[in-house]
Amino acid sequence: MGWGTVPGGSSEAAEQGNAAQQLQAFLTRHCVDCHGDTEPEEGVRLDLLRADSIALEGELWLRVLEQVATGNMPPPGESQPSRADAAAAVHAIHAALEKAGLAEELEFPDKGNHVPHSLLFDHPPENLPPPASPAR
Repeated sequence: MGWGTVPGGSSEAAEQGNAAQQLQAFLTRHCVDCHGDTEPEEGVRLDLLRADSIALEGELWLRVLEQVATGNMPPPGESQPSRADAAAAVHAIHAALEKAGLAEELEFPDKGNHVPHSLLFDHPPENLPPPASPAR
């Protein structure tokens, strides 16, 4: 079940509210320690960023999306989200940015085919489907 999914087929507003709460919790767990009110890294404060106001803070949310989607944040040595939590956060931010009319900003042409090193070379998680092509 994704972040925006509420059991029992609740309304779209309830689903969006649930996704916003989950996204806010993600930021608190994985971002605010370094990007909070006390000496925020790179001057980026995420403690005041609200998941229910993505349209108002689109540029900053685009930066958050890029950093989480590419696996650059949180940095090594910091508490890491599970792949499922990171994917859910990316999906929630992406969906909210699209709804806010910022979809044209969602492509990362300067990133090419960036795949986090750990996904390429670490042991794959056990719940991945088999590859589409055989090993070479």
